Amino acid sequence: MLHFRILLVRAIFLIAAIGLFVLSLNYLVEGFSPGEADVATWPIVASTLLFILALVALQFFNPGLYNKFNDSVKLVVNSHGASLEEIFDAFKGMETAWGTPWLGKISTISKDVIILGPNPEEEYVFIRPVLGIFISVNFSAMTSRLRPASEDAWRLKQTERPKSTEGIIRYSFGSACLLPTLIDRLQGFFSTGKADNSALGIDSKEEIYLFNEEFKWTGQDFHLLDADLNPALTVTSQLPCKTFHIYETDSDQERFMLTKRLFHIFTTYDLYLDGSKFCRLKRRLVLHHTYFSGKTSQGKLELIRMNAMFGSNYQVKLAGKQIGTIARKLNATLGNIVFDNFVLSVSDKKWLPLMAGMSVMVARQAQREKVTDAVTLSDMDD
Repeated sequence: MLHFRILLVRAIFLIAAIGLFVLSLNYLVEGFSPGEADVATWPIVASTLLFILALVALQFFNPGLYNKFNDSVKLVVNSHGASLEEIFDAFKGMETAWGTPWLGKISTISKDVIILGPNPEEEYVFIRPVLGIFISVNFSAMTSRLRPASEDAWRLKQTERPKSTEGIIRYSFGSACLLPTLIDRLQGFFSTGKADNSALGIDSKEEIYLFNEEFKWTGQDFHLLDADLNPALTVTSQLPCKTFHIYETDSDQERFMLTKRLFHIFTTYDLYLDGSKFCRLKRRLVLHHTYFSGKTSQGKLELIRMNAMFGSNYQVKLAGKQIGTIARKLNATLGNIVFDNFVLSVSDKKWLPLMAGMSVMVARQAQREKVTDAVTLSDMDD
């Protein structure tokens, strides 16, 4: 019965999307009717609005498409038919960088929701049912709307800003990976009926590193340090910072090289691992996301920005499997924090040179975004 209802609702959205597309096209044709001296404005406006509504309906038909269009709200098909209380019971003991889940209210929603957070930056995630077949996972920064029960008022201050190096690293990753990992766990729960409520954050098997920039008048250098602040890899370049060489620290052995190709519309890098061509990684036009991809002998390499959380946070995937994460160092109190600095998790140490190369790309992308923001602000001032 549940599966029939899911199919029925999705079929309704598909039919609605097709109908709205047809109406949109009809109004568009009417606006440009032959024989008319002027283009009619209102049919064009109506066509545009109907086209937008058709896209919305199509996204509800295909939650995967919806999730690609939306960063702060994600949909998961509740194929298990679990109630909100059942979901809460399954995950209520799960430790995260933003505390454990709790049941509360949001002023704009009549029923209870599951809440994770808020964090020290007053951001939180909440989970609620939608249309009886979806679970909506939402990112928000409006803590004024939270309404905890009197005994749960402490939840509004359940997480504190970390002070130690390890605390900063784990908090950064736990925050960056919170939303996508939560989506994966909910999908797993709905598929199997079993919940993975282990600590959500960095895997204890993953290695963690710091990636710090060092300013030089002659180029741009970076240093990769392990969690104990011991040097692991060194990244060097010379002006105009087109090619970056990655060496073993205190060694002339080059492990990785990336060079930016000129005269490309989209940012493109050639990557070399241990002296051999590994991949040509190119930025792709994917909505408003920052997304790089390229083919390697081991499968597709992807650098994917996770826009739903604060900071410049990226996943690195090879052949569909996540090999690491790059997150902006948040609220860092470490010494020599002047430029863009990041923390890395690496699933296997053999991918450390590749992850260092990806981090260079992320740091340079962050610089480009700063320039864009500065130009935008300047234009607004004018």
